Amino acid sequence: MFYSSKWKDFSRGSTHSQAVEKFLGGQCQHHPGEIIHNWYSSPDGRLGKNDDAAYLMWSSCEPKYSQIKHIRACLTSFAAQICIEHAVRQAKNAVKPNNGLHVRLSAKGDSGSYSNSLHTDWADIGSNTVSRVGDIFRTHEPFLYDFLSCVASGKIDGDLVRKTRPIDIVVTHSIAALNFSLNRFANWATKAAGSNPNLWGKVFFDNTQRYPNDTSSLMYYVPVGTPWQGVAEDPSMEDFGIPSEIVLSLAAVVQRSGSPFSLTWSFVS
Repeated sequence: MFYSSKWKDFSRGSTHSQAVEKFLGGQCQHHPGEIIHNWYSSPDGRLGKNDDAAYLMWSSCEPKYSQIKHIRACLTSFAAQICIEHAVRQAKNAVKPNNGLHVRLSAKGDSGSYSNSLHTDWADIGSNTVSRVGDIFRTHEPFLYDFLSCVASGKIDGDLVRKTRPIDIVVTHSIAALNFSLNRFANWATKAAGSNPNLWGKVFFDNTQRYPNDTSSLMYYVPVGTPWQGVAEDPSMEDFGIPSEIVLSLAAVVQRSGSPFSLTWSFVS
């Protein structure tokens, strides 16, 4: 395997190829996982604090794991680097327009001006926003979601139930901020936070006196009038019999009072 990966003109017999394929496919009595476990756990590969290779443990970027000679430093760096690559790949896919995180898209026309190809409506900014965004993350970024759940809970399986600082809300908030940094149009959660600064804080904490409600500052990128203006101008609002002036007035009340967005949402749903 080593020689065949190093030199393209290196040929091997069909018997050898079939044996390697069978072993790597887990069809033998022993499998690659046993080798990796023994490599990683063997006392012969133990690193001391002053060993030169100790600082290479869990290298996330450089040097590449294939360039690290010590077995434990190589294996930990391999795990770190392929996990990062996988998380980035999933994130880039998650922020694509067709995956549901774009509330409003601005497209440059032939004249050079920007026009909105997707319109913001009540369904985009409501009391169920957090759970719906979380569902998208669990679908398109399952690895990152599970990884952050373990970190937030302090447990390998990430299984922890809390009344305050619930794991799913904490993780959803974190991934929403990361995705918005990656793609400014992946802004569903930021639109909601911009309309209601208490959106995240009210879910994070059940006692705003004990826990200052400043977590929304992490997501507060959108002026409160921006999404509400689009909602107020939506012709479908006429079905509710609510004038646009009242919609914008409610938005101002929510901003001043800091009341939960769900109160306004239940008024029209």
